[in-house]
Amino acid sequence: MKILVTDLDLQQTEHRGIAVYSKSLLRALQMSGAEVWLLTDIYAHNKKLRHLPGEAQSLIETANILDKLANGKDSAARQCLLTLKEAGRGKMKKAFLLTRLILLKVRAAVERLTVIAWPKRIYRRRDIRLLTLNHYDSPYARHERLNYTRHLQGIVSTKNLYASSNMLARQPKPVSVEIRLGEDFDALITTCPLNMRSCPELAFIQTVHDIIPLEYTAHPDHASAALFSQRLASCCAANKLYVSEATRKKFETVYPEPTGHVGSTIVQPPSLCIGSEFEYFANSRRNIRIANGTSKETTELKSFEYLLFNSSVEPRKNLLFLLRAFSNSGLDQDGIRLCITGKLKKDNHSLAIASADKGSVVITNYIDEATKAELFLNALCILSPSLVEGFGIPVLDAASLGAQVIASTTEPHKEIRKIHDFSDYITLLEMDSTATWASAMRSCARSEQKRITCTK
Repeated sequence: MKILVTDLDLQQTEHRGIAVYSKSLLRALQMSGAEVWLLTDIYAHNKKLRHLPGEAQSLIETANILDKLANGKDSAARQCLLTLKEAGRGKMKKAFLLTRLILLKVRAAVERLTVIAWPKRIYRRRDIRLLTLNHYDSPYARHERLNYTRHLQGIVSTKNLYASSNMLARQPKPVSVEIRLGEDFDALITTCPLNMRSCPELAFIQTVHDIIPLEYTAHPDHASAALFSQRLASCCAANKLYVSEATRKKFETVYPEPTGHVGSTIVQPPSLCIGSEFEYFANSRRNIRIANGTSKETTELKSFEYLLFNSSVEPRKNLLFLLRAFSNSGLDQDGIRLCITGKLKKDNHSLAIASADKGSVVITNYIDEATKAELFLNALCILSPSLVEGFGIPVLDAASLGAQVIASTTEPHKEIRKIHDFSDYITLLEMDSTATWASAMRSCARSEQKRITCTK
């Protein structure tokens, strides 16, 4: 089969839960024998290249799209701004950079206004660019963030697809963007709910991760809850993949299932990719040097002398509760630290977290996959005090390694605990007492240190 998969969360600066799911989906489809294509709204067609041979045009356009997937859609503007701030630039050079930055901003603003005024309702074959990926010695195939491209046959580039779908969802009478590519593809799978529909010839499957923006006001997307609700409503006219039974039950309660559309709950694979280096990691104690997100210095973490929180920094992750519990545990008196990996935002919640004791708490901001794997392999315990979850990738990752986990009693965490022998590693606690969590942290840290000492 020839299958098209959306890329919205692969465009984000920080690859977290949904991006992990997207990569796993691409890999699973390709391993199952499908020809997989990525659907993106990054449009790199340049009319100035028309005089070049067709293959050269496609190669340049593909490189531009992959560069934006690797560095972000606004990478040109960010790089221009950073260069402008560098010392030692002459007045003429700074004037040139400032002019270019203004032009980039104006161009982006014009595109946004165009979508607001004339959102596109139907995408046909003539509205897209099909770009086959050339995997032979490609520099982007070696880029960590783009390791999923090895599972792709090509990229389908559409102009303003996601922006148009969001604008149509905001209208007084919302309508969905229609994808008419039935002759070119067998199926379209979204990796998160999108305000889209397909022609009858194209099988359409939407992935539902959660309904958290509707049920939790502190979620960043709650301000646009009506938009998110329309995206979820669009899933009613499609077959669905749910990431947990808890998500399925919530969705079907709010959006009763219409007849004729099936839904399946999947079991996700862990996100960590650990190869032959596992034995080295498991049999050596060493210091891990890691960038400190709240300063320009690096911090040294000793193997099995820290607890790990690995997730996005937002209120529903309940990180302030975790910081209080860690402070109450007294583990810092034994030289044990709390490592937080998650990108801090420019809001009051992140500011409160950043003000935590820098001696015993290490905040790294965003980390790459290799660093994440090393931190998981050398942590005494993984912590996940979330108030609400769609699934819970960090809990799954830790239990898959046989690492100890202390997590909240959300329904998805309970589902993960029932998989294989994961109940041996996952401790679920209510969120009503920091003292209970502090006690569990002390017990876990001491038992793990004792076990590791005996093993050595």
